[in-house]
Amino acid sequence: MKKDLLRVIAKLGYNSAIKAAGAASRYGTYQPEEPEVLQKLRKDK
Repeated sequence: MKKDLLRVIAKLGYNSAIKAAGAASRYGTYQPEEPEVLQKLRKDK
């Protein structure tokens, strides 16, 4: 039973990764804009 459950979870994760590959974000939805605070932090480093 445990082995079967782990296989199902692994298959779901694999299929999710295949669908998300090449997409800007998970399941092909839009990529949210990065907040200005994070942009400033990146520039400071």
